[in-house]
Amino acid sequence: MLNYGEELVYWYLRLNGFFLIDNFVLHQEQGGSRTSDSDLLGVRFPYVSETFGGQENDWDEKLFGKVDKNKILGFICEVKTGLDFRRGDLFRPDNVLKSIRRLGFTENIDLYSEKIINNDTVSIGEYEIYKVLFSRKKESEPLSIDWTQ
Repeated sequence: MLNYGEELVYWYLRLNGFFLIDNFVLHQEQGGSRTSDSDLLGVRFPYVSETFGGQENDWDEKLFGKVDKNKILGFICEVKTGLDFRRGDLFRPDNVLKSIRRLGFTENIDLYSEKIINNDTVSIGEYEIYKVLFSRKKESEPLSIDWTQ
């Protein structure tokens, strides 16, 4: 079940043309000690449209001013409704790699793993993968969405 922040982000992305998986369970690896989840995983294709409410003028420019909507987009989303978190605690490398595997944009995760872990945006051919933080806390990352504006 989604919390209210995740529910808001779910509908925000859904209304901007994304297909979403919420609370995707990231199972522990052999010998690992914990299972985690990705708040939201989203995929958006370049030519998405709907008859009502899904036309070019409907997409939020705050979001699409930061991404290339002509590419296939993959979002790994963290949603934080409070202010008591550290950006460094989010997007743990093992969880990011599990999320990338689930998105299925490349079979060669090892080729891109360092790039994916160390950057908020990675291009792989016609795909772009983003680690996106949705919060009320102002952050400097390219795709940190500030809900206070």
